[in-house]
Amino acid sequence: MRSLTTFVFLTVSAALAGPAIAQSANDRAVVRQALANTCSAPAQQPVAGASRLKMQAPQGSRLPQQRQAPPGMQRQSPPGNMPQGAPRQMQPGMQRQMPQGAGQRSITEWRLDSGDKLRVSSLSQQGRQLTFVDLYSKIMGEERAVLRGVARDDCSVAGGRFVEYGKVSGRVVPTHILELDQSLAPNNKVQPLNPAPPKGSARNCVRVGLLDNGVNYTRSDIAKGLAYDNAGRLIGLDVWENDGRPFDYGFPENSRDPRISIFNPNRHGSMVASVILDYAPETACIVPVRYYPMSTGNEVSKAADFFSKQGVKVVSLQSSRRQPWPDFQRAMQAHPEILFVVAAGNNRTDLNRMPLYPPAYQTSNLLVVAGTSSNERSLWKGSNYGSGIVEIAVSAENVALRKFDGESAALSGTSFAAPKVSAYAAKLIAENPGISGAELKQMILSNASGSRQTVEGMPVLTERILRSK
Repeated sequence: MRSLTTFVFLTVSAALAGPAIAQSANDRAVVRQALANTCSAPAQQPVAGASRLKMQAPQGSRLPQQRQAPPGMQRQSPPGNMPQGAPRQMQPGMQRQMPQGAGQRSITEWRLDSGDKLRVSSLSQQGRQLTFVDLYSKIMGEERAVLRGVARDDCSVAGGRFVEYGKVSGRVVPTHILELDQSLAPNNKVQPLNPAPPKGSARNCVRVGLLDNGVNYTRSDIAKGLAYDNAGRLIGLDVWENDGRPFDYGFPENSRDPRISIFNPNRHGSMVASVILDYAPETACIVPVRYYPMSTGNEVSKAADFFSKQGVKVVSLQSSRRQPWPDFQRAMQAHPEILFVVAAGNNRTDLNRMPLYPPAYQTSNLLVVAGTSSNERSLWKGSNYGSGIVEIAVSAENVALRKFDGESAALSGTSFAAPKVSAYAAKLIAENPGISGAELKQMILSNASGSRQTVEGMPVLTERILRSK
């Protein structure tokens, strides 16, 4: 077992120039050799002495050719955080539209003489093949992903990633991702994963809850829109890792899809936060809670209790799941003072025929939001719908927002319709501070009906209403 200090870089500057990188030179050589040996023959022994491991699907999962995530978002532009030649990533609430025959082609795992593990993944996508070699080492008694290399279909190395670990609240957690060049050496680009939250000033604001995979609070434009207590501490929670750092990153536990992992995590909540801050009044602020939508634990109950304790009266949720979610139903029933605004999803599906949860629960303090096209006269092509379940529609096409790193983008999806409604709710809460969740829902529906514009029988909360003072 390797010590934590073998891989942990205590500062970013040390990570870029310190001895820890030199200590991993052998690991980089192993990954390069494995890429060379497997890019044209994925099942071939990656390095001398490696013994193939028998793979079993993680409990409750499978190895699909096309992997789907909970609905809520459709990406229209590639992210900027993968090495050149690497595939696009999925985000929470997003369904990937892939060409026929695309997806995971093979995965093998190998045990090295050193005790480390190699995972070799071959992915055929959009007429090209990519090979991923991931190195896992035991750090503080647990096998953790450390190093990735990516090869193109011509076997040239596209680049890679190195994961830095550290201790937070006594636990070993990933803290940074170092991007690597074609030689798998650092290229001076570092992505934070779990930084300490900033200090801020307490102010009297309407608190909007954001239940997603966190926000990038290292960005000043987001940080100034968050809620802080009288001691200047961020009011937020991470129920995924059980700490006070709701930072924007996440990936499904036990995922074997190379497109979504610790090396290439989801970055979603920051985009949603940018929409809330764009549409909400200046008197509003965000209370972020980071959670894992596929968890079978009681994270949702913890999140709802936290929101209630912090005086939150509206919560924006951009993910759902196919399986019944009784914990979410109980959380909504336990907190009638909160309106839960939920994205309808992006499967172009009638939710009466193929239900999603929590939308299917139809509680009085739940408002499910569909997406319209940009002209607000038709249902957006990807939006779910369902009479009696999806009750309101908002423009979801080419929504202006900022991605994780602050880059401007125009993306489509009901993930970006729901936060518009949550932001609008903040205006109504400011005018009606004692309003209940059910009353707030009815007020929003009434105001939308006043537009006299409908889509598939649903009232449209138009941009004119959303932007009204």
